[in-house]
Amino acid sequence: RIGTGENSVPITKGEFSLYLTPNFAALTNGSLALAPQGHSAPHMGFSATAVLDGEWTGKFHLTADAVQAADLRAYWPPGAAPHTRDWVTNNITAGTAGNVSFDITLVAPRSLAQVQLQDATGRFEGQDLTLTWLPRAQPLTGLNGTMVFENRDLAVITATVARLGALKLTAGQMAITGLDHRDQTGNLNVTLAGTVPAAFAMLNASPLNLLGHVPPERSEEHTSEL
Repeated sequence: RIGTGENSVPITKGEFSLYLTPNFAALTNGSLALAPQGHSAPHMGFSATAVLDGEWTGKFHLTADAVQAADLRAYWPPGAAPHTRDWVTNNITAGTAGNVSFDITLVAPRSLAQVQLQDATGRFEGQDLTLTWLPRAQPLTGLNGTMVFENRDLAVITATVARLGALKLTAGQMAITGLDHRDQTGNLNVTLAGTVPAAFAMLNASPLNLLGHVPPERSEEHTSEL
């Protein structure tokens, strides 16, 4: 395992080159074959540099080929961006994340007594994902697209195709802010295609209930016009 306790990752093999001076460290040619978990056995690449200038600043570049969404918790240490981990693992529950790439910046005192996350950016491509876009709402399924982490607090999901019940999503984007905090805010913009009854059913379903306060005669009038 790489790491300690719950913040460790299971591996089957790995290699890297390490260069050290009192004020500088460099990891190169890093690769890891992670131990199989569920239906996943991803291969990772990594490199890093760390510079001591009053305090240590480390920059890590990580890549992975593919991992099943259901297995992410086994590979994502709880101490690494915990709020982001919780959002991703709780809201993306099926499908495959591929072509994963992340850049992470860490800072630590000279003694390395405490390491803190300064920033993180990255992206992955999603295939056949199931995405919960609103608690208790019908999830998006069969989603193909990308998830880009602009920084440690903002992520943007761009979908090229998905389904929302009987409706087909032909384009869409969801921006999630507050990933570095306990609560998050999502801004969803989608283009949907389908029948009028299916659209009204989606709008009136829990927890949206958007038609709950529309008088019946107004709903009938709108349906007639459409």
